[in-house]
Amino acid sequence: MNYCLNPHCNKYADGPLGNGYCYTHDPTPEGDTKRKEANRKRIITLRRFNKDPEIRIKKSEAGKRNWQDPKYRAKMLKIMGNIGLFSPKSPEQRAKIGLAHKRLWQDPEHQKKMQEPLRRRWESSKYRRHHSKRASKDRKRNWQDPKYRMKHLGENHPNWRGGVSFEPYCEKFNFQLKERVREKYGRRCVVCGKSAEENGRRLAVHHLDGNKMQGCEGQQWKLVPLCASCHSQLHNGKKFQARTEARLISNLQQLDWWRRL
Repeated sequence: MNYCLNPHCNKYADGPLGNGYCYTHDPTPEGDTKRKEANRKRIITLRRFNKDPEIRIKKSEAGKRNWQDPKYRAKMLKIMGNIGLFSPKSPEQRAKIGLAHKRLWQDPEHQKKMQEPLRRRWESSKYRRHHSKRASKDRKRNWQDPKYRMKHLGENHPNWRGGVSFEPYCEKFNFQLKERVREKYGRRCVVCGKSAEENGRRLAVHHLDGNKMQGCEGQQWKLVPLCASCHSQLHNGKKFQARTEARLISNLQQLDWWRRL
């Protein structure tokens, strides 16, 4: 049997068309179609194969063992550098890349182009469940590390607000009051409109100004129901928090309904 006509290939010419090329290097459109079909079948087979938990664990352990070998590690880092996956950069290069990215993200068209695929992904409940479970597992693993805990505890955490989580709530802030707030807004999140069923649990009741003593000592209630996602963003996303809370307080001042709670 003759070898493939490609000068860089040492395989036999066993292509499906019998034109002197191997299966991989057949340059004709028919060969390209055959290659794509074979790749598609191979990917489907690999996906089925990787769904087996035992096989995934074995592959993970084998990969960890390989990366602990200095020779293997140096070899892979060299390959990754050659194909652009890993290339050490100087501080000046990083600063230039950072500025270029910032300028690019100031373009509304670029923002829309990059955000649209993410929105489509999050519309899939399967993707949301998978991503949430993975993120939860990663967070738990991080917090089990003593060094990570010490680095992010208390004042070292970016969301630290002077220990307000330890302050007591007003005694009138009870389950009955929360139910009245939820009922007032039709049991839907005031930001995104998500229902309690879509949220998967009761809607949280949020103090808009962060004052836990609302309702006591003559202070007015400023409470709104929020889904888990919006509630988390209001507590952790500073830009989202400032923009959304200002709008909600303005709407509540127009309604002026909290005086009647």
